[in-house]
Amino acid sequence: MNDRTDPILHQVTPVPGGLYADSSYETVLSKVRNTLGSVSAALPDADGERKAALEDFRRRLARTQTGIRPGDDDGLQAARDLCTTVRRYMGVAG
Repeated sequence: MNDRTDPILHQVTPVPGGLYADSSYETVLSKVRNTLGSVSAALPDADGERKAALEDFRRRLARTQTGIRPGDDDGLQAARDLCTTVRRYMGVAG
């Protein structure tokens, strides 16, 4: 049995030379996935208002993950901003 509780998404890496390799889309998508993983990992230990806030962030990040598109500069910036907001709330750098 695997007793690891850390998010697995930080271990996912883009395929080198893939369709969006080295693009801002791939970078932002990775940041969204990492942030979503951090939120999911923090949820079991949260309660009250913090749990509600983290659940809201998780929903927003999940929608963002499926909604961002390459070439949508405004959407990519909004995703970056959301990740920054969530990480600040959680007290995580980056």
